[in-house]
Amino acid sequence: MISSYDYEDSLAEAKFLYDLCVKDDNHREVLTNLVVISLVTSIEVFAERILEYFLLEYNKLSVEAHKIERELKIAHSNCLSDRINDLKSHSHKVNDLESCFNELAKIWSSTEKITLKFDTKFPKGKHGELQIKKLFKKIGIEDVFSEVKIVIETEDMLNEEELLDIDKFIGDLTGNRNRAIHEGTRLHTFISNENLKKYIEYMESIIRQISNLVLKKLQEIEVSCTR
Repeated sequence: MISSYDYEDSLAEAKFLYDLCVKDDNHREVLTNLVVISLVTSIEVFAERILEYFLLEYNKLSVEAHKIERELKIAHSNCLSDRINDLKSHSHKVNDLESCFNELAKIWSSTEKITLKFDTKFPKGKHGELQIKKLFKKIGIEDVFSEVKIVIETEDMLNEEELLDIDKFIGDLTGNRNRAIHEGTRLHTFISNENLKKYIEYMESIIRQISNLVLKKLQEIEVSCTR
């Protein structure tokens, strides 16, 4: 039985900073920057942690190699390849090297049960929507943000509903985060408290929907393993 992922506290820091921002107008300049920085950090930490959760739950299923999805095999193989490259320069670790090659062969040509391993972390110094999508692609979700639907409130709700462009939202937020950190931009000059409230609401929905998506994927894999 797949256990659900607890994402409720993912935005606790951002919400705390937002509450301070609303109450303390004298420090809104600093606090606005901190809320935006915290939101970007929160989605990145969430992405890493839910992929760690995916690996943990997936490996509990003891999936046989021939039943593992191609993208998962590739992610596992890339992890092993990195390990092999590290070991090549250490002649005294030939047994470890041989073990890696054997494990690499198993996932592509055996029926043995495999313990998946792959890097769930962001590359050092990398941020943004493309990096998030690359992480989720490792578990077979081709474009994670295309699976997320958020309706934007407009003045005329009688017209066709307008959906939030998730890629642009994350990209713009990350850009503002970078400007605040590296250029000292005062984000409060163009981001209001109402904007921050919307950002938090959007991010909550993104995190909730991705959590449900990953849980659904694990449940489908669990069912397929019983066939």
